[in-house]
Amino acid sequence: MRHLFLFLALAFLSFPLNATAQIDFTKDDAVSNKPLFVTGFTDYPPFGDTQPNYNLTYFDSALIPFIEDYAKKFNFNITYIYNQPYQKNLQQVQAGKIDVVLGIYADSDPHNELELVYPSIISNPIVVVTMPDKKASIQTIDDLKNLKGAIGAYEYLSEFVKSQIKQYNIQQISTPYHLYKGLYTGEFDYVLASAYNGRIVLAKLGLTGQLSISNNAIWNMPLFIGISKLSGYRDQIRRGLSQLAEKKETNQSVLDNISKIIHNYENQYQGVVAPNFFAEN
Repeated sequence: MRHLFLFLALAFLSFPLNATAQIDFTKDDAVSNKPLFVTGFTDYPPFGDTQPNYNLTYFDSALIPFIEDYAKKFNFNITYIYNQPYQKNLQQVQAGKIDVVLGIYADSDPHNELELVYPSIISNPIVVVTMPDKKASIQTIDDLKNLKGAIGAYEYLSEFVKSQIKQYNIQQISTPYHLYKGLYTGEFDYVLASAYNGRIVLAKLGLTGQLSISNNAIWNMPLFIGISKLSGYRDQIRRGLSQLAEKKETNQSVLDNISKIIHNYENQYQGVVAPNFFAEN
C-alpha cells in the first residue's frame, strides 16, 4: 500500500510538468466562460467603429473574427467596451479594467504600459490621393517636397508617421469635407489618407471612384493587439493570440474582413451625391 501511495504521489507531482510542457491550442484547462473585456477604435472603420442597431449600437471591427476565434478556443466570454473615445479606452486598458485593445501602434504613447502581441496582425498604410489629372506629378515620395498637401486630423497615426509628416508642407484639416474641398479647389495638391479608412471616408462623401489613389503606400503603420499588463489572463492571452497572429491565414482573414467592411460602406453610400465644392466659392 505504501508503494502504491508513493507511485500516486510521484504521478501527481509529475502531472503539472507534463501539462505545461506544451501549449494546448485546442482546449483550455481553466474555467469556462471567463470574462474578457475588449476595446478598440470607436470612430476609425474598418479597424473599429460603432454602428446603429435599432435603438442600440454595437461595436464593429475587421479584427472581431480574430479575437472571437481566440475566445472560442480558450473559453472566454467577450464584452466589448465602446462607449467612450479611443484614448479613454486605452487608459482603461492601462488600469486593468479592460483586457485587450484591438489596434495600437508600437510607438504610440501608452505602448510601453501594455504588452503587444507579436507579430503585427495587419498594417495600416498611408497613401496619396490626388485629382485624376494630377497623379502623374507624384511618382516618388520626394515629389511631395515641392507640393502642398493635407491630411485629416481625425486620422490615427503612428509616432513615426507623425515625425515624417513634419518634413513636408502638410496641413491638418479637421473634417473630411473641408479636406477634400481643399483638394478639389486647388488649395492642396494632394491628400494623405490611410488606405482603408480613406476609402470609407470617400464613400461617405459620394466620391468613390472620382479621385486617384496611389497603389503603393508611402508609409506603413503596423497595427498590434495590446494586452493590459494588469489583466489576470495576461500570459494566457499573449500565448494564444500570438499563435493565431503567426498563422498566414489570419492576416488574409483580416484583409478579407477589411474588404467586406469597405464594400458594405460603398454600397450603403452608393446613392450619395458628391458635394459641389466649387459652388461655395
